Amino acid sequence: MANPTATAVKQKAGITYGVDQNGARDIRERYQVVLSRPLAAGEVITSFTGVPAIGSAHPQRPGYYAEKYEITQPTDAAKSTLDITVIYSPTSYVTETIPGDEPQEVESNVVEWGWDDGTTDRELQTDVVNGKAVINSAGDPFDSSPQVSAPAPTFTKVIKFKSRQAFFEFNCCVNDAQITISGKDFAAGSLLCTVAERRNIGDDIWPYTYTVRLRYRSNTVKIAKGPAVDIGWDVSVTDTGMRELDTNGQLKLIEVPSRETGELSQVTAPELLDGNGHAVVRVSGSQTPVEPYNFRFAAYPRATLPEWFYSEPPIGTPPST
Repeated sequence: MANPTATAVKQKAGITYGVDQNGARDIRERYQVVLSRPLAAGEVITSFTGVPAIGSAHPQRPGYYAEKYEITQPTDAAKSTLDITVIYSPTSYVTETIPGDEPQEVESNVVEWGWDDGTTDRELQTDVVNGKAVINSAGDPFDSSPQVSAPAPTFTKVIKFKSRQAFFEFNCCVNDAQITISGKDFAAGSLLCTVAERRNIGDDIWPYTYTVRLRYRSNTVKIAKGPAVDIGWDVSVTDTGMRELDTNGQLKLIEVPSRETGELSQVTAPELLDGNGHAVVRVSGSQTPVEPYNFRFAAYPRATLPEWFYSEPPIGTPPST
């Protein structure tokens, strides 16, 4: 049996709505529909010609969209008559520039934006006050580097779109240049990006949700005996080993004088290297500790993160286009 059709639609007088700190919401407008035949027992229909469709814009209220229906069959009316309440809710959106070979303006609905207050543990390799390397009195790194808590907040922006977007190329990339979020500057390489996609079943206005997370990391280290720098998500490794390069550029086991006999013997534990493949020569009786040579390695590829990944949405509901 085919669905009944609406033979007559009448908008009833009166309006009901709520008001909160963000303005009007849940605007209810009522319609009466006469169907071509009565509904059978247990039969339901979800769309009606002449009644604003789910997802359609309010004709007088920019930024408000038909979110759902409330449908009743009056007990004192004909069985082919339905009362339909269309409920409109505000949906704020912004227009973002989506990167690509041909950048395009795309409407998006931002539903979350901001930072959490996360922390993490990391190795302390450089004193953040005086910039000196954290080493023992002999000039060696500690067997177990001191662990300290460091700020590691995560920025989250949740955006809804009307169509699927191609954002996964930015997963596990770090920012290739300084960017500013909520008035604070973040150095290149300090924000690790992840993007997640979710399909919103039943949402005909914004069927796709993307969650962008930027995880901040700060790690100040002396690299190659230079000044202390913040390497962000890069990794620092102290140059140590049990082998070094000889005068011919060939690897050989490091030899040091035996404490008992003074004769050279091969080491049984890693020694500090000088950054050029040679064991560090320690001057007997020197009061100046040897400073380790630290390498810096990139742990993640760098990318130019789109500004809309972190831009703050406007306050209020802009006009609908």
